[in-house]
Amino acid sequence: MVMRFQKNIFVGLLLFLRLLSCESGVRSPSPACGRGVGEREIFDALLPSPAPSGPPLPQAGEGEKYTGLNQSCLKQRPKDSRRLGVCNLFALLALLWSVNAGAALTVNDTRGNIVTLATAAQRIITLSPHAAELVFATGAGAQLIAVSEHSDAPPAVKTLPVIGNANALDLERIIALKPSLIVSPSWLSAAQRQTLQTLRIAVYVADAPTPEAIADDIEALGVLSGHEEEARAAAQRYRARLKAITASVALGAVSTQASTKLPSSACGRGVGGRAISEALSPSPTRRDAEGGVPYGHPSAHAELVEAPPARGGRSQKCVGRKPVAPLTVFYQLWNPPLYTAGGGSLIDQAITRCGGRNIFASLTSPSPIVSREAVIEAQPQVILMGASEKDFAHWKEEWQRWPQIPAVRRQAFIRIDPDLLHRPGPRFAEGMAALCEGVQVSGIRYRESGNR
Repeated sequence: MVMRFQKNIFVGLLLFLRLLSCESGVRSPSPACGRGVGEREIFDALLPSPAPSGPPLPQAGEGEKYTGLNQSCLKQRPKDSRRLGVCNLFALLALLWSVNAGAALTVNDTRGNIVTLATAAQRIITLSPHAAELVFATGAGAQLIAVSEHSDAPPAVKTLPVIGNANALDLERIIALKPSLIVSPSWLSAAQRQTLQTLRIAVYVADAPTPEAIADDIEALGVLSGHEEEARAAAQRYRARLKAITASVALGAVSTQASTKLPSSACGRGVGGRAISEALSPSPTRRDAEGGVPYGHPSAHAELVEAPPARGGRSQKCVGRKPVAPLTVFYQLWNPPLYTAGGGSLIDQAITRCGGRNIFASLTSPSPIVSREAVIEAQPQVILMGASEKDFAHWKEEWQRWPQIPAVRRQAFIRIDPDLLHRPGPRFAEGMAALCEGVQVSGIRYRESGNR
């Protein structure tokens, strides 16, 4: 959760000293000269006020003629004025310190660590590709001065210096660049984290535990970079897109490719164009090839999309249909060794939301290594692969040796762009949209084939 707070200890001390200075002479009991000066009067004294109404105050030499004060009061006035001046000085210092302390920027990162900056970070270094995407999503791309290896989105990061990767950091270069903020993944080694702490540089750990928490990272980094309003807008768009994906899955509007059409028996009609997350958008959006839209905005990643089907347009056979069992899914992260997505990981959550069931959801590691025998025993109905096109072709060919697996027998292999779904950044919704399309279309075809 993002929060701001003021350091009030010094402010309280100043106010306490003010009270000590003022209490003995300025606040007088009722028989004393005039009325006491309260808390409000001290701060009012610092601000201009309209001319008082009523009889004018006495001028020099007119003390005896002014019936509101006696002679003893006039003699006491200089002493009280000095005390009032001291009171006002302490009050002014307290007020100025409050304003300065209020400029401190404090947030909680996704690990619960408190990160505080005196002013907005103007020199930011990111230590993972998704961290660079998050910084750009806030509107602070111009403040990014260095990135990690494999940072490639948006294209502007390719021109920035590279200061290492998850296995090795160029600490000398990091120190020379004098960053005011480092945005780090959680998987840095203990030695790397210790080194960063010794540099006394603010470190924000961006490791969203849920798809929604990615929006929290965007907002928090917006606060630290001085782009709070722009980041809040980007986060709201991202949250809206996640909701649109869920709604689209429920409506059967699962197509994210112009060439993909749902089988005729599918409930609802296919949505031509890309990005399931755009399916419920009130108006079409287009890709902006030259930029011109905030990074992470739907129109930065989507071709023209059609409007979704109206609820009233669904066929009668879709109304009140019985729930179907989730499709069993194996997600292949890498090979060899054979990595998959464990229970509770972002990919596991995406599979569940898209109507699938991760066959390795019982494993607690976010990316465990499994055996082919375990996959064969689980009998997945769909195999999703976070892979490049080259790796996808190679991995798919390897699985042909086990036709007893339903997914292999039906050739239910689906490629997901790993840069979208494997990075907990603003494009994660795009990857989730592709995953949902794969799971839903495979489920429809599987049921139409008679579960063969």
